[in-house]
Amino acid sequence: MGQIKIEIMLKKYSFYLALVFMVSSCSQYKTINYKYTDIDSNRINKLSLKVPKGFIRNDISTIEGEEIRLIYPDSSVIFVSNNFLSGSISNKQNRLEKGIDVIFKEKYNDTLVFKGSTKKGLLWEEHFLNNVVIGFLNVTENKEKEYNRVFSQIQIKQR
Repeated sequence: MGQIKIEIMLKKYSFYLALVFMVSSCSQYKTINYKYTDIDSNRINKLSLKVPKGFIRNDISTIEGEEIRLIYPDSSVIFVSNNFLSGSISNKQNRLEKGIDVIFKEKYNDTLVFKGSTKKGLLWEEHFLNNVVIGFLNVTENKEKEYNRVFSQIQIKQR
């Protein structure tokens, strides 16, 4: 009789363990890590952010800086860039159309946020966080909260 109870408890435990694993693996978000150099301390920082799954990652490097683009099937994009002096390469045209020509001569201590919408009504937003720029573009209004959630979950660790 004692062995039957143990077997039943093991089956229940296995079921709950499998259930927890399935729920955690069904998350709609994925953590992306981005390493960049802090120009003041010359330390490498690691930025982590949770982003919606379902993207294709595209890393670019130009004379203006390096940038990660997470491109979604609906053409929306999340970007992270180390070009803190003049902003994201991906969002440059949107800023210029709003009359925002960003060129900083030095690092700033506050978080700067620029946002707007395209002629098609798609939203864009760009956050300048010290030595890194993060934002999104081509986002519909009904997905704005989901994309803004990315900003609230940013973690930066100094090494």
